[in-house]
Amino acid sequence: QNYSADADAGADADAGDNDQTSSSSNTAIQLAQFIGTGPEGDTVLNLLQNKIGQKAATQLTVRSKSRMRTCTTIVESESSTELVEPSGIILDEERLEFMKKLEEAVVTDDADAAVLDLCFMGSMPPGCPKS
Repeated sequence: QNYSADADAGADADAGDNDQTSSSSNTAIQLAQFIGTGPEGDTVLNLLQNKIGQKAATQLTVRSKSRMRTCTTIVESESSTELVEPSGIILDEERLEFMKKLEEAVVTDDADAAVLDLCFMGSMPPGCPKS
């Protein structure tokens, strides 16, 4: 659950259309993720919705019952230190919901709604199998 967002990501998107889709081909970007509860998770989800649109930020998102962790980077002139809180445990039902959402996005008869490519980044949170 280590998420970092580039403040300029999607800056060239049309301000009136935050869904990041193209009518000629499936170029939608969607985030598949767990977002924890609490004000931190609410803030991250709101930021994502404002940046990439409601559907892209939530269609493949599962809100976990665990609080969202905070990672802080302290930057000095020639070094940096990262303080990383431990991730909360993902419950079996949350993991299964996540996998169901991914499967529905990949296996669909609607070519315009199908996810064509997946990119996995980061480590698996506690509660998820290693494989």
